[in-house]
Amino acid sequence: MRSWSPGPGTGKTTLLAWLVGLTDPEWRAMHAALPAPPPENAFHAVVAARGGCVETIAWSLARQLGHPYRGPRAFLQELAADERPAVLMISELDQVGLPWDRDAETERVAREFLAPLAELEHVRLLLDGSATIAAALGDRAGVVDLDSPEFTDRAAFTAWAGAAVGASTGKGADDPQVAVAAEAIARAAYPNFLLAELLAADLAVTGEVGADAGDVRARLRTVLDRYLASRTPAAPRARDVLGALAFADPAGVPLQAWPTLVAAVTGRPCSAEDVETTLRHAGDLVAVSAETGWYRLRHHSFAEELAGRRDAAEVCRRLVDAFRVPASDAAGYARRALPGYAATAGQLPELLADPAFLVDADPGRLQAALARAHPAGPVRHAWDQGADQLLSDR
Repeated sequence: MRSWSPGPGTGKTTLLAWLVGLTDPEWRAMHAALPAPPPENAFHAVVAARGGCVETIAWSLARQLGHPYRGPRAFLQELAADERPAVLMISELDQVGLPWDRDAETERVAREFLAPLAELEHVRLLLDGSATIAAALGDRAGVVDLDSPEFTDRAAFTAWAGAAVGASTGKGADDPQVAVAAEAIARAAYPNFLLAELLAADLAVTGEVGADAGDVRARLRTVLDRYLASRTPAAPRARDVLGALAFADPAGVPLQAWPTLVAAVTGRPCSAEDVETTLRHAGDLVAVSAETGWYRLRHHSFAEELAGRRDAAEVCRRLVDAFRVPASDAAGYARRALPGYAATAGQLPELLADPAFLVDADPGRLQAALARAHPAGPVRHAWDQGADQLLSDR
């Protein structure tokens, strides 16, 4: 078993996405040949765990491996009895749960699911996660730490930083100032790509490259705050608008629902113009889904940092009020996000008594919310019995 467990921003998820692609014959044919590519169709199941929980991860694996799903424990028993070799990849394990409750969900996934899964001798695992995941698996995991400089070529990293500077400043690669800035960023950030990108974006406004001390998370926090402060003159609501994305559903938020999200999180009105101005002047921190067009913070570490600065239960109570009877253009978002907000706010039992909520709620998000609010008992048992069909229909 391998566990890829560096800090945030080293590119581990991107690397594993490439690895999965290289096992697909058609995808591999479209890209440059490698001297020793992985075997074709090497993985029997691949799961992206972002925003998920033990139950959603187990359900996805069960479906791909051809097992019925009657809950995580039953799936583990069935997989243990099926002695056929299985190679499984589970990525984004450092993004399970919600940004304001991530540590607890990560520990639960590691303890209740990954640890017993790793005991099965006929199952091989490739995991993309955090130090918490690696620690829970102990000697059973061989850890590849991408924070180690041996995995990142320094000259290539500096060249990549130069491209990031050029993209942020609009200057060409042959501009001497770009080369100087790229070297400064490489000294400050190597081998962390996320930190380098943030420094390049900050450079475009401040004209400086910060060289802050501390571990990666501490440096990311410092540069993030400096970035937000530098955008405030041009986008006065940038801190509010971007900070609210920390409480968006893991899939993001549609543009039409974003002002409502900001108003609920901050307690202050927000207009569509506030959002548009922020995107224009501080869009470096935002990612847009190619599939849905929804917006989210471009890295989960930003969401965790900004969410941690607020009382999550109080914020989620306001979000339940804001989205329980949503405007028509926010209905799709409410369907996905409301279960998680209600679980954090302690209002899930109340909503479970509402037939309209049960009909509309996204089954996957409802399952994750139930796992947090009702870890045992008749509600969870009833859900597990029907979860396979409900999740299949979503």
